[in-house]
Amino acid sequence: MVQVSSVYLLSALTIVNWGYSLGICQSGECAADYFVPEISLLPDKDCYSDGDSVDLTCDGHFGGPSTNQCIGGSWTLPTSTCEVFICQRPMGDPALMLSPNESTYTARDLVTYSCMEGYILIGTDQATCDQPGEWNPSTVPDCLVACPTPNVSNGTLSFPGPYQEGDTVIVTCDDGFSRGFGLGSPPITCTEDGWDSEPVCYADCLVPAVDNSDHMSDRELTHEETIEIHCNDGYSYNQGHDFQVQCNDSVITSGTPDVCHLDCDPLSHPINGEVSGNYLHGTTAFYTCDFNSKLNGSTEATCEDGVWSNGAGVYKCYEFTCTVPEISDEELSLEPNKSVYNGSEVIEYSCPDDMMLVGKSNSTCVDQDLWDMTPPTCESVQVSTCTAPTVTDDGLRFEPSKDSYSIGETITYSCDGDLELKGTVSATCEDENQWNPPSLPICSSGHVHRVAILLMSVSVFLPKYFA
Repeated sequence: MVQVSSVYLLSALTIVNWGYSLGICQSGECAADYFVPEISLLPDKDCYSDGDSVDLTCDGHFGGPSTNQCIGGSWTLPTSTCEVFICQRPMGDPALMLSPNESTYTARDLVTYSCMEGYILIGTDQATCDQPGEWNPSTVPDCLVACPTPNVSNGTLSFPGPYQEGDTVIVTCDDGFSRGFGLGSPPITCTEDGWDSEPVCYADCLVPAVDNSDHMSDRELTHEETIEIHCNDGYSYNQGHDFQVQCNDSVITSGTPDVCHLDCDPLSHPINGEVSGNYLHGTTAFYTCDFNSKLNGSTEATCEDGVWSNGAGVYKCYEFTCTVPEISDEELSLEPNKSVYNGSEVIEYSCPDDMMLVGKSNSTCVDQDLWDMTPPTCESVQVSTCTAPTVTDDGLRFEPSKDSYSIGETITYSCDGDLELKGTVSATCEDENQWNPPSLPICSSGHVHRVAILLMSVSVFLPKYFA
């Protein structure tokens, strides 16, 4: 209930014609100021003639007669009252909007209710400040979440909008359409987050009859409905006797054949061999032979509508051997080395350590005296080396001592006896005959060196002594 912040009462109960007494109106006229200022008069003028009637209205709580008449210079009835009051702003849902939007309203003010976007008004859309602090009607409307009208193609809704939170709608799909397999016509509900599900009517699918199966007549499927079709004995589709089809909004996702195809009779096993695979339409069977033997025909056959691609002939696996391959390279060796090799036997080729094998390192006996490749060859390998350093110093030695060195190999220098090594202590072969560092160290006697120093000292001292 809205509270009244202030009320005041203005009334005039006097029956004296003040206007006449003040000399505003002529004799026999009635003055308008007989009524309180809050009352509106119709017609509105300062003085009224004898016999004039006036209608009285009030922007507030009206009391007394609503009309009066001037007779002989006096009003015939007592004056009316007009109680002026205010009403506080109606309090309601946060989404509720008022027009005009004020904090307080005066008597007879009219407000119009509405809701923010996304909400729907529940209740009356207008109210009047009718009594001090009271609105008429007194109940403030609510604003509930509004759900948009669902756009349902190929279907109808149980009742038209607008829709508010809590409303439940039944969606009925047209003939040839459905909400989905086994769903029927499930309702949708308007929640504070919108509709709880998407109302879609999906198109049904027509599955045509399939010859040579248990599905011999057309059938209609609803969206997401799946059926299994069984081919008759001796028939198959897509390499199987059974297959499934599913409807997805008018489209059969797995495809549907017109017919189940005739399977093939089992193939005869070749002599000394086997047949693998099945005999369904569209499948391929494979022939294999025992070790050391080969099939005298195609190694595979495909079944097409009951007919094998190879004519379902009887095959035989025959044994074969190979003689030793002709080898022109004397450096080439093979293992095992014998005069006759069984069918499918493999030989391995090799070369001496200092030579390189050029070609494939093995070969297989694939038919009578037929190897799958010609023998490889052996070629010499050119390896960069360094020759031993040329030493002119009789006392200089290096280890290891040999005629040639491989790339990356290192030698270490040393001197004989009491000789001292001056220079690098080692060198590395980095390229063809290129040592790093290239210069050789030298070997010198430490005793001779000390004598030379002594002689130099004497030669400097004696001249000074005899001077």
